Amino acid sequence: MTPAPVHVHPTTRFACRQTVCAILASVPTSHHRNPPVAACGLQWPMRSGRVSPAAKLLCAALACSVAQAKAAPDALTAQLRSWIEHLPPRRSPLADDAGRAGLKATEAWLVDTLTQMGYTPRTMPLDWTPDRLPRVPQGMRLQIRPAQEGRFTAETVPNPQPLTWRNVIVEIPGTTRPEEIVVVGAHFDSVPTTPGADDNGSGTAALLAIAQQLKGRRFDRTVQLAFYNLEEVGLVGSRAHAQQLQQRAQR
Repeated sequence: MTPAPVHVHPTTRFACRQTVCAILASVPTSHHRNPPVAACGLQWPMRSGRVSPAAKLLCAALACSVAQAKAAPDALTAQLRSWIEHLPPRRSPLADDAGRAGLKATEAWLVDTLTQMGYTPRTMPLDWTPDRLPRVPQGMRLQIRPAQEGRFTAETVPNPQPLTWRNVIVEIPGTTRPEEIVVVGAHFDSVPTTPGADDNGSGTAALLAIAQQLKGRRFDRTVQLAFYNLEEVGLVGSRAHAQQLQQRAQR
């Protein structure tokens, strides 16, 4: 059944988006890949003032954050800023050892943070190899290094410990229509040479804020908060999650 359209006041939509944009403006420019005024990693599926259930949920959660910001702006600003700055400055599967370790550390940090909120997050292993890059011998991996004029150089280096990358997902079961799932997602990986505060640290922080606001609440539909990995190498995390949801719907 197609959900009934829900009208959201334009001021509410703007406030939801500006909550995170305002935080980005206070983060040191060294954390930014793009200027603070760039998109915050949140997509708004709106047409003629109508929104989907996912957008309604997002607006409602962030509207609560906006209300809290008016009451205690310093506390909310500090929290969101802390989340963005906590992300390792390098977190990419195509980076060097420090960048790969940063991405694994981000996975663990998200699990810990969501657990502290009272959730039981699950991790979703991703089946991915860099098949669009040159093949390397077994026991080796490809390392990408920045070069002059925006180009990259590649070299093979020993890889004694192949890593498995994971999504981090929280599920809030629905009460009356649990088979219908509303997904709100943000990716947390970056590209090898940038810290990714706005692509997509801002979206990650926003999704954590949504998780805080939704804790203890119940909804007709099931809600999934999905922190995606490997977005920058071909939407790997979100594609795998979408496939999993399709399989779940066919059971």
